[in-house]
Order: sequence, then structure tokens, then C-alpha cells
Amino acid sequence: MRGFARISAAVPRCGVTDFAANRDSTLALWQQADLAGSAVVLFPELGLSAYSARDLLLDHHLLERSLQVLGELAAAGRQLGPLAIVGLPLRVDSALYNVAALLQGGRVLGLVPKIHLPNQREFEERRWFRSGSEVPAGSTIELFGEPTPLGTDLLFRGDPLGDLIVGVELCEDFWVPIPPSAEQVL
Repeated sequence: MRGFARISAAVPRCGVTDFAANRDSTLALWQQADLAGSAVVLFPELGLSAYSARDLLLDHHLLERSLQVLGELAAAGRQLGPLAIVGLPLRVDSALYNVAALLQGGRVLGLVPKIHLPNQREFEERRWFRSGSEVPAGSTIELFGEPTPLGTDLLFRGDPLGDLIVGVELCEDFWVPIPPSAEQVL
């Protein structure tokens, strides 16, 4: 790929812990992005469970179902071209992270945890999540039977991205004096 890349921002209908509906509406928009020739399609932070799940984010059933739906979505999108970036809560050992999962070709290519967790007014992310800054560089986790990169040090290139390299930062991470993207660009 040389020149321009079509990047789609997709906002599916999202119900709090309505995993089947969230998966289906995400997949439908991913399919639309594929038909439109997008190279990348971005979905909302915590979109598989809903950002407003609040203390339900600590429930192990919610966490297991989020992961299950991620696998279902990856498999359902096996033939879709765009790199899809979807949000979910992810438990790793005893830590819970707010992550962006990158999906393409029926696989989860990697997981990027949010670093800067807002903790003012209606935002109480430190109540539920650990900072991605605690994840050592080069980390992987076992996910769906294969090692999957996890960390804030990840860059992605995949079909049909060609020369396009994608770095990910989540919401609040962009609003700090030196966002993760500054390191990614370097």
C-alpha cells in the first residue's frame, strides 16, 4: 500500500453486557468497512461489554463472556480485510486491563492495554483496571491456544495494510502531555 489508507470509525449499537448483540452489531459494521475498502476499522473502548458496565467489570462471568465473544468475533471476521480494533476488559492473572484487541484473518494479533486511567467525576477506571504501564515490554499471553502479544510497545502491520503501520492508544492516553503515540512514532 502506498499513499492513502481508508480508516473507518464504527459505532455499533451497544448494550450493557448484551454480548451477542454487541458482537453482531460490531461484525455488521466490520463487514461494511470491508465493503468500503477500509484498511482499518476502529470500534469503541470496552465496546464488547459496554463502557458503562461499571462494577460488573469485576464479575468473572462478564470477563469470561467478553473473551469468548472476542474469539467468536475474530473467527467470524476471518475473511474480512480490514484490521479491526475492538475494546474489552481482559483479566491477566490477577490483574484486569482495559484493552484494545486487534483482529485480522481470524486471529487476535495483539492486545494493547490502556495506560492512563481517568479517575474523576463519572470516570472511575482506577477502581477496576490496572495501568498498562505495568505490563513488561515483550509480554505475551496464551489466548485461544496461541501466544498473543500484550503491551503498550506494540505496532501492527498486516494484510492488507502493506506499508501502513498501526499503533494504538486508548482515550485518556491521548490527552496526557506525552502520549504513547509519541513513543510509537519514534
